Amino acid sequence: MPKFHKGFNLLRHLLPAIIWGVGIFIVISIPGISIPKTKLLNIENIDKIIHFILFFGFSLLMCMGFFKQNVVRLLREYYIAYAIALSIIYGGLTEVFQALWFDSRSGNIWDFFANAGGTISGALFFYVLFKKRLLKNHNIAEK
Repeated sequence: MPKFHKGFNLLRHLLPAIIWGVGIFIVISIPGISIPKTKLLNIENIDKIIHFILFFGFSLLMCMGFFKQNVVRLLREYYIAYAIALSIIYGGLTEVFQALWFDSRSGNIWDFFANAGGTISGALFFYVLFKKRLLKNHNIAEK
């Protein structure tokens, strides 16, 4: 098996999160007038649910990437903290971009809170889903 550069290992594990993040940027940059009018999108506060889901997935993939990589020890040890911090920062930046640069889009503090809620939920979901594996890897007996 060929030996790859350490940076490739990090990129390989973070690639799904990077692709998801690019997808988020594409979605938030779509002009509001270009979004088709459907019954589903007319549900009150559906945009908050969409923000929550987008950042739930982003955070989950960031946790997975940071946890699986073995290049940067701090990223692996504190994967949840890094995933939450970076996802919340990115969520805030998306709202700033919407407010300042995209036509017919607006930044919204409630969208930011939906982004943050999705971020934290995604990280907690990853932790709960892989808790036994984490405990086993760190030789900590479950109480």
